[in-house]
Amino acid sequence: MKIAYLCCSRFYGGVEKIVIDSLNELCKSEQTALIVPDRCEFLQRLDACVQIYEYKSRDKRYNPFLFAEIYRFLRSGGFEILHSHGAKAAQIGFVVEKFLNLKLVATKHNDRKAPVFDRVRNVIAASRKVATTINHAAKVIYFGIEPRREFVNHEIFARCKDAEDAANRAPKEATCGDSDDAAGASRNMASAAFASQDTPGGACVSQDTPFDADASQNKTSSVFVSQQGANAEPENFKFSIVAVGRLDKIKGFDLLIHAASELKFDFELKIYGQGSERQNLQNLIDSLKLQDRVRLCGFCDDVAAALAAAHLHVISSRKEGFPVILIEGIFYSPVLISTRVGGIPEILDEEFLYNVENLSDKIYEIYTEYEKFVRDFFKKHVGFRDILRLQNYITFLKKYYEELD
Repeated sequence: MKIAYLCCSRFYGGVEKIVIDSLNELCKSEQTALIVPDRCEFLQRLDACVQIYEYKSRDKRYNPFLFAEIYRFLRSGGFEILHSHGAKAAQIGFVVEKFLNLKLVATKHNDRKAPVFDRVRNVIAASRKVATTINHAAKVIYFGIEPRREFVNHEIFARCKDAEDAANRAPKEATCGDSDDAAGASRNMASAAFASQDTPGGACVSQDTPFDADASQNKTSSVFVSQQGANAEPENFKFSIVAVGRLDKIKGFDLLIHAASELKFDFELKIYGQGSERQNLQNLIDSLKLQDRVRLCGFCDDVAAALAAAHLHVISSRKEGFPVILIEGIFYSPVLISTRVGGIPEILDEEFLYNVENLSDKIYEIYTEYEKFVRDFFKKHVGFRDILRLQNYITFLKKYYEELD
């Protein structure tokens, strides 16, 4: 098959990761190409076997010069399938398809209404929730990742269980205790669970290396969230929380920061990402006097390491489709909680979903019963490990292509 992907973004994010990972797998057996705007910033992530075409025309979905430019490229390459990602790409593909002997496929990644997907015949929905926003039958195919074994969370689960078993075997001086005792026990178990956590280079996790919080200064493949207190005494222990995503209002990081301001225990919150809301979020952090506890850490190119090194991963989005960070959390996060948005409840167990107004209470509950949540998170989501693998996604995707009318 000759397959071209169309993506109208210059910047790397969740959708772009899906495009890149898909093409890097498909190019092993098919002739593939990627059509993107010029000055695209993520092309170095592509396999050398993937042909790249950067269009020069003005990037507007109703620009006839853009239609003509993409038409010429597809025709000269003899492509059989054009796979568009996102509403703008779907609109462009919908027009170009009328003049070419190829089949258009459009992937809808979120549950926001976009009429073009009602007109495209072959639509892939990122989740069942997304499929309900399309006025005809769409194929639901969950994306997947190829997990990095050194960060997969079953090792954290095993260490936490060992710590719990050891605590249960220890002589008990009292049959009950107050909430501070429970929190202390949880801190000890969490500390034990992370004590042997290793960095990608094999060094024991410790204080993070300081770096400038400006996003442009932080593009590094070796970013590793500090596990401050991993080897510390209980009185120095700090509960680490992480969130990752584009700094956009829709991601709800302001809600997370407000919830953090209500926490009554020692913690650190690191938010990884870049975007237009950065200054507003920093102003909120400053107004709540959380500068010593909450940091905007800029772009993170090693999400697996960031999730694996934190105690708790939080998705606080106001709206979502089926975010890649959810899939990464299933593999790497010791505990992940999320708002009930998009396709997330299709994967995440009810125990790990929350209402925004109760977020601080949920975090405190996890803090005080940490070993229970680690154990439950692993057991309730381990079955999705096979479903949410990249090779599984590629298998279904190729079958879909082969069965197109």
